[in-house]
Formats: sequence, C-alpha cells, structure tokens
Amino acid sequence: MRLAMKSTAQFHKKGMRTPPLVFFLLIRVSSAAVVCDDTAAAAASPSPNLPLIYVVTPTFRHREQLPSLLRLAQTLSHVPSLVWVVAEEAATCSSIVSRALRGLDGARLAHAHLAAPLGEKHRRARIRPREVAARNAALEWIEARHNSSGAPSNAVAYFADDDNAYDLRLFEEIRRTERVGVWPVGLIGKTSLSTPVLVDGEVAGFSDPWFHYRKFPVDMAGFAFHVDLLLRTKARVPSRIGVEEDLFLQALGVDPSEVEPKASGCTEILVWQTRTIPKKVPRLRVEKALSEVAGSNLPRLLRNLEESGAAVVDNESAFRRDLQVCLGPEACFSASH
Repeated sequence: MRLAMKSTAQFHKKGMRTPPLVFFLLIRVSSAAVVCDDTAAAAASPSPNLPLIYVVTPTFRHREQLPSLLRLAQTLSHVPSLVWVVAEEAATCSSIVSRALRGLDGARLAHAHLAAPLGEKHRRARIRPREVAARNAALEWIEARHNSSGAPSNAVAYFADDDNAYDLRLFEEIRRTERVGVWPVGLIGKTSLSTPVLVDGEVAGFSDPWFHYRKFPVDMAGFAFHVDLLLRTKARVPSRIGVEEDLFLQALGVDPSEVEPKASGCTEILVWQTRTIPKKVPRLRVEKALSEVAGSNLPRLLRNLEESGAAVVDNESAFRRDLQVCLGPEACFSASH
C-alpha cells in the first residue's frame, strides 16, 4: 500500500483553530485494489451532450448488504448514462456482490466491481475509518479510466451509500454539476437536516447537526463533483473520522463560496439518509423444522438465504435459533400463544 501526505489549514486543537499546516494520512490503495468486473463501456450516452455520472457505492459485508444493493440498483437502472462503481472494503470481491451485479445485465446498468482492504494500521485502530479504502479505490479507478482513451470527457462523480433513499430527480441535478454541486440531505442527526444556507441565491453558510470546525459541514450524500477536479487535484477521502467530507472537498480545491446550489435553490430534499443499522447474522438450527416438512421448499430457500449473507445454517453451535414451522391454520394459531 502506498501512503500519501496532504495538508490542510483547518484543524482544531483544544477548541481552537490552528493556522499552521497540519498533515494527515490518506489511504492509497492502488497496489491492493482488485477489479473483479467492469462493464463501464456499456454506458453509452444516448446523446453526446449528456454528461456521464459515476455513482460510487462503498460497501462491506453485513446482513442487510444484498437487499440494500438491490434496492439501490433498481433506482440507478432508471438513470441513463451512468456507471455504478461498487467498491467493497475487503481483500477480495465477495460472491454475494458479484452475483448481484451479474444479475443486472438485463437492466443494462453499467458497473465496475472493486475490492480494497483497509490498511493494517487502521484495522487495528479502536475506531476504524469505515469504507475510506473502498471510496479511494473507486476514485483511482475513475482516474485510470479517464487517463486512458475512450472515457467521456464530461463526467460527474457522486458518493451514494447503499442504504439511502434517492429521488430520481437528484441525478439530473448531479449531471448539471460544473465543479461542485450541493443540496440538502434529509434525516441527518437530531435535526433531520443537513443543508447549504442560501442568501440571495448564493451559498452563505450551512446548517448541520454537527459543525466540528469544518469549512464544509455537509453529508457525503450532499454533494457531487466534476471528474476534471479529481484529475487535476488527485484528491482522496482522508482517514480522519468525522471530517472526511470537509477535507475531501478542500482537497478538490474549492471554496464554500464557489459551490453550486441545486435542488431548486436548496429548497427540496432529494436524498434521505435512511441509514440501515446492521444486525447480527443469526445462526439457525433447522434439522427439526426440515424433518417436520419433508419435500418442502425450505432446503433450497435456506441455501439461498445463507448465500445472501442474511443467516447461517448451523445445527451444532450453542448460540443458535430454532427455525419455527407450523403446518395448517390451527397449528399456526396455536404456535402464536
């Protein structure tokens, strides 16, 4: 893994801003990242004037991973001229995500499937910077594609977590971004809102539940950036927890006064942070249930459930739950008491 040092003039110490340059660590993962699938060439624009959108979705293994990705895929399949960059925070691409993406061929959703592990230093940390390696692997993939021939020159990138809810109109706002576009995000923190504050149509400030000495107190879902900025600055998402968005936008070389307000002057919410809270994967004891209903659909269904990562069939573990089965209305009614 290669490491790079970047600087920022915004940092707090004991509640104060400090003027000297402070160096922070950025994860560079090109030597460790794996590209498992790439159908980006299929993202032909219906019009040569239609900018391409890269939607970057970092993901990691958890019980709700597959349904979250499928839900987002159904949204993105309605957006023309789009490439979905799915980046796993792992050493290798998982079969769960690979199968899900292969199933999108009929939907004509162009995609790239990457995997990038978090560095050893951060894996040992008490609080890990989640999905930073995955985001940066996606940024490097976008750079590499645009440094080669054939990639559209007019393209915009957007970080889209798989557990948010997206209005289709958001993607047209993204497509019209010239440098950095910003907009409100709903269901953020205790105020349920993170948004730019406009005065006379210009961004004058921000509203967010948590400022923490950030020049850009925004959510990751609340901005998009033109790929030209990425190619020019080589910006990466930093591993400093809590200020990832702020330092990334600063690394792109933009000032808060230069961002472009979208979503009808930041009066509409087109993305909601409907964050999924992962639950522990259950271990199921199924022997008794299967013996009661021989020849049923359950064996095949349980195999699919296990392959999705939502449960583990384990008849030996001491920490397991019995799969409950009832046959007939009366038995099902009695089982509820």
